[in-house]
Amino acid sequence: MAAAAVILGPFLALSYYILIHFIRLSESFSDVKLVTGILLSIGVLFYYFFLVALALANTPSWKKFARRWFFFSFQNAAKTAPIFALNLAVLSLSSLALYAAVNYGQSALLLLGTGIVEIAALVLTRIFWTASIYELQNEAHHH
Repeated sequence: MAAAAVILGPFLALSYYILIHFIRLSESFSDVKLVTGILLSIGVLFYYFFLVALALANTPSWKKFARRWFFFSFQNAAKTAPIFALNLAVLSLSSLALYAAVNYGQSALLLLGTGIVEIAALVLTRIFWTASIYELQNEAHHH
């Protein structure tokens, strides 16, 4: 989680300030919508590359790490993209439930429950992702 905060934190802060800048200067909502779409697309790609890097972080040498990272990020995207999309959907739904519970604000039990679901979703999707990358690595070594 610390790596995510260090790597993704500055990107999110920069995205926020870019979006605020465009909201203030824009005369139409379509410009803001376009910038938001671009920032979200870049954020999803950045998150994908980040997750691949984390899954391969136990690689002993930097040369092998860079090679494996490239392989799984680009050459093996057809196999990793559906897994990533599934994980992103689970995280999005759990975050949406937590957001709704925070906005509802009437039930501490609901807030606690959705918070636990959010934490479980973070942990389980990370385990599923890492195990999937490991299996794909083993599959690549056997062929």
